[in-house]
Amino acid sequence: SLCLCPGSLIMASNIPVSEGLTTAFAANPRIIQVEIVAEQLVSSHVEEGTSDAESDFVLVQNLLTKPCFVLFRHNSEQWMCLQYMPDNAGVRNRTLYAASAEPLKRQLGAAKFTADLFGSEQSDFTWTNAQRKLNADAVAAATEEMLTSHEQALRAEDARSRLSENHTTGAAKLRLGLTDAAVSAVQQFASGDLAAVVLCIDAAEKIDLSASERSVTGTGYTQLLPADAPRYLLL
Repeated sequence: SLCLCPGSLIMASNIPVSEGLTTAFAANPRIIQVEIVAEQLVSSHVEEGTSDAESDFVLVQNLLTKPCFVLFRHNSEQWMCLQYMPDNAGVRNRTLYAASAEPLKRQLGAAKFTADLFGSEQSDFTWTNAQRKLNADAVAAATEEMLTSHEQALRAEDARSRLSENHTTGAAKLRLGLTDAAVSAVQQFASGDLAAVVLCIDAAEKIDLSASERSVTGTGYTQLLPADAPRYLLL
């Protein structure tokens, strides 16, 4: 099994946003359902909605029949990124969507997204939960602006510590075996013989070696990442 803590392990994805999704987003509808199809982030459903965001949010649950993102415009210019991942979703779907959330927002314009909401059941996606998340994120952003640089550093360290605990807990729930090639590469990385190791989840849902490099400078590691699939990167 594999348990790697944040700081050494990065989940990376170069899956692009399709032209159709870019066009749909630019039209500023109320709701856009996004799925990963043929190694692209595509728009699978669009709702123009009304002038009432709360009433329109009810439409979200109707879209949650399989893993997907739902982009919801909660005011004239700002969006929430909702991620639905049912408990019975496979490891590959979980990895693929988790690695694609930030690239999705970045390619459409990260500044336009003010909150994220993750859920595994349709009932997780209610207007009350959405408002609670929006308000919590707004308070956190305002508080961050008032912190001194020292206080920000302490908060960041606390967040990293809690994230590490969460990842360890998650690893206990989902143990993935490693192929011999992956084990060898991780050992060489730990001993300093490899500067970068790229891991993937294979068809048998085991962690396999995708690529490795003995010397990496600057952003050279990006050449090890495929454009059409997520990867775990040891760097």
